[in-house]
Amino acid sequence: MKSSDYLEYIKKAAEYGRANYMSQIETWRKNFDPNFYFGYVAPNHVPFQAHLEGFLYWITGEEEHAKWCKRALLDIGELKSIYPEEKIGLHPEYEEGLPAMDALFPLPPYIHGYKYLKDSGVLSIQEKQIIEETIRGSIRSTLHFPEWGAHNRSMLRVRSMALAANVLGCDAETSKWLKLADVLAQESWGRWSIEDTGHYISLWLHASIRYAQAIGKEKKFYQMPQTKWYFDYMAKLITPYGQVPDFGDTHFNSNWYIWLECLEKGASVYQCPHMKYAAQKIWEFAKHVSQQTATNGEFPYSAVVASHCTFCYQDADDELVPKIPDTKSELLLDDLVGKKLAFRSGWKPDDTYMLLNYCDEGQYARVPRQYLRTTLSVRAEKMHHGHNDENSVSLLVRNKNILLCDGGYRERLPNGKYRADIYHNRLAFRPSLMNDQTGVYDFLHDSGAYKHTVTELIHFQDFERLCFSMTRMTEEASNVTWNRSITYLKEDDVFILLDHVRCNQEGDMTIANLWHTGQILLKDENFYDTRIPVIYKGPGDKAPYRNRDDWSLLVEFPGLDHKGDVEKIQRNYGDSILLSRYTSRRFEKKESEVFLTVLTPHESKENPKTLTERISIEYLSDEKDVVLLSYQGKNKLYLTYKFDLDKGISSDLDRYPRYSWEEGKIEYKDVTTDADFSYVEVDNDRTGFGLVNGTGIEYRGKDLFKVPVFTTYSFTTTDWKTTASKWKAWEETLK
Repeated sequence: MKSSDYLEYIKKAAEYGRANYMSQIETWRKNFDPNFYFGYVAPNHVPFQAHLEGFLYWITGEEEHAKWCKRALLDIGELKSIYPEEKIGLHPEYEEGLPAMDALFPLPPYIHGYKYLKDSGVLSIQEKQIIEETIRGSIRSTLHFPEWGAHNRSMLRVRSMALAANVLGCDAETSKWLKLADVLAQESWGRWSIEDTGHYISLWLHASIRYAQAIGKEKKFYQMPQTKWYFDYMAKLITPYGQVPDFGDTHFNSNWYIWLECLEKGASVYQCPHMKYAAQKIWEFAKHVSQQTATNGEFPYSAVVASHCTFCYQDADDELVPKIPDTKSELLLDDLVGKKLAFRSGWKPDDTYMLLNYCDEGQYARVPRQYLRTTLSVRAEKMHHGHNDENSVSLLVRNKNILLCDGGYRERLPNGKYRADIYHNRLAFRPSLMNDQTGVYDFLHDSGAYKHTVTELIHFQDFERLCFSMTRMTEEASNVTWNRSITYLKEDDVFILLDHVRCNQEGDMTIANLWHTGQILLKDENFYDTRIPVIYKGPGDKAPYRNRDDWSLLVEFPGLDHKGDVEKIQRNYGDSILLSRYTSRRFEKKESEVFLTVLTPHESKENPKTLTERISIEYLSDEKDVVLLSYQGKNKLYLTYKFDLDKGISSDLDRYPRYSWEEGKIEYKDVTTDADFSYVEVDNDRTGFGLVNGTGIEYRGKDLFKVPVFTTYSFTTTDWKTTASKWKAWEETLK
């Protein structure tokens, strides 16, 4: 994107805003609710129009823009007369006067509009006083509830106070604002956000950027490693064609324009062509969505979007050439904060992309999280804005076809049901038994309150032939430990999900493997061919996004004797279909269960039956803690999984290493290995193999690989002995 592209959009958005300025005010008056639980809410388009007009006056010097900016700046204060006087007394935060607007969202563009006009000579001294009192009044009410913690609502307050102090100058009142802003910013400055949502992480970063700018500490801000991390995170998280993935409190592709603003800034500061490329793809997809869902098929012009484009215009580096990333499947960006896995076939628009989110609340920022938990009505979410979606597949796309998507934000305040575990592509657990008269959905449906979990990355290894991951979740409410293993077969474009659940106490338990789609095209006993026709962008969406239909998703549940159900439900603001496989029985302590799901994207014109029954369970131990799968594609592929990672580990704490090939090897029929995961691929001319965390692998009694041995000294026995060390990973092809 070039600066000129952003300027062109801003000009057209300003024209559209002028043409609809009064009609939007009348609509606001008509729908105004004096009993709204958030108190007085002004029409947002007025301050945003002020920003656009002020910006264009700064760029062009055209007096007409100054007149419109002045009009909007003065209008916003007049509009608050609609609020009944008796309602003001119900709000202590209005004790110094009814604020003209909310300080979090509309006030900053209002301030920016005023900054462009302040010294232009267009405003009289009296008009400046009116505008500045409007700014002060909006900040004053905010001081009654200064939310804190490393999340967007705190940093939005910080941004507003810093901007207000910047434009009004230093006095006793603004000095207090800056002091409070600095206190609130401490949790975010050089630290990790507690958000886990595509919608709000961008707002938090945007507000942090503008705060650093307002206080004159941009250089220091961009030098901090945490800052750079978030820009990289954004650039790596998007789909190959530019969709912002849904996770947490997020609508479909929402806040894309804030991502755009952040990435243009990051690209310029860090001279990163990948960030520039990501910004370009985000714009392209957003334009496609907007044109497709618009009534006239044209790119609609939004003052809110244009407001963020003013920053894009100022920050974009037109000399920086976008460059397509060369990364494939990877961690996003680590296993402590990001806690997401992206599986990619590449970065071309028609490539495959899957996002797994295993992010829990984390062990940092305990006090801010507890503050939010005890101050706000947020029982349904992680602190802050995250969902009960750990180990969930948030998004799966192929060739711009959305094959799996997230469950939506919420359908109403305060606690939207779509945050609950059952609305995500994951396993759900209930410590009780189903009855024959109750469907899976009705049985699992509960209050929706967040169930605290702890998650960790066990393995992630990107081999040449395939990509393997294992992530673990321990849920307190049901006292279960769940390992989700994903094997992505790159050449075949197939995802194998093997879920292992261990019950940590004796008792009744229902475990359900849940997958959500929109339409079943074909079904059989163990498979469903599916697609998602439309995706709603939020509650009451009258023009949902029409998904492409040239690719479909084959969902298979092969080889295991689980009960199944297909139910029509409401999800993501529209009709949806829930596919499930489940077991409901009494479990002994440390007893396990395994679920197998195979996801195969394919062209819709292709007969899905030709793609079924390629996966077989060749071996499942009595304890269900080791599994051998075989896959028949172009070649024969064997996959071994060990879920009890202590298997083969000696209990003798004085012995090192506490493992050996003889003690740890497991015979999976044709394959023998002590690795946590391995694969063997066989064709007529060669044998390929790979392993994770092991010392060796055999195929049909023949060594494929054994780590070299070494001599070690035992301090407990004062003996020397020959031993072997596990290798993290290895792969090789033998002729």
